[in-house]
Amino acid sequence: MAEEIRDLIEKINQEGIRAAEEKAQNIEAAAQQRADEILAQAKLEAEEMISAAEKEFTVKTRREKPFLLSRKRSAYRSEKRN
Repeated sequence: MAEEIRDLIEKINQEGIRAAEEKAQNIEAAAQQRADEILAQAKLEAEEMISAAEKEFTVKTRREKPFLLSRKRSAYRSEKRN
């Protein structure tokens, strides 16, 4: 009888351990999936920010280029006069 009780307790312990391990694996898998989702979203946002910055740089460069060329010509003319 005592041996049957020990066997039953051992069986219950083993089932509990298996259930806990399975639950831990599920939690780990869910955490990894969430981490992958967060990383993918962060990459997307970073790409969007880089694209926006590149567009802004291009617009500003195009807008300021004539002004800079004009300033360059003026500086060159000033140098020539002196």
